[in-house]
Amino acid sequence: MNKRGLLIGLLIMLAVITSGFTYAYWASNVVEGTAAVGGSVQIGTGESVTIDVTLGDQGGSTKVLVPVGRVVDAEEQSALIEISFEVTWEDDELLAGIADKAVSVLIENIEVAGVENPYLLINVVEKTGNPTTIALGGTVTFYFEITMSEPGDLTEYTAVAGKEITFDLTFTVTP
Repeated sequence: MNKRGLLIGLLIMLAVITSGFTYAYWASNVVEGTAAVGGSVQIGTGESVTIDVTLGDQGGSTKVLVPVGRVVDAEEQSALIEISFEVTWEDDELLAGIADKAVSVLIENIEVAGVENPYLLINVVEKTGNPTTIALGGTVTFYFEITMSEPGDLTEYTAVAGKEITFDLTFTVTP
């Protein structure tokens, strides 16, 4: 009798875990783009999609980010990194006839080597116009510029120099 209860419990837990993964995949389906820099994002019905961005993972520049005016080797360093993401509001029969809606992006959790934006030196700015309008089944491209502020001293510089930069982008269609 005890083994039967354990088996039922395990089956219920497996069903819950499987349904959770299926929902998470639908709500945040991200497909890496083939564009020089960036990717694409599909937003399903009424969901926000958060993607983790690691500079260099979008198929673009692998140059080291340095402050403006500090580029010594243009082949290895850059004072500005630009990325873009195409956002598509997925067509859904349940939403047929819905008019254009606002789509926006929230930039958060900027980190350098896993540390929350040391000395606030890393700047990620959305350049498209936030929010903007998207049609059901339509696509909008969001453009971002990543720069580094001038470090105040050697300690600030070593906190970010040559280290991995990551941040989150949350795209939302306002219902």
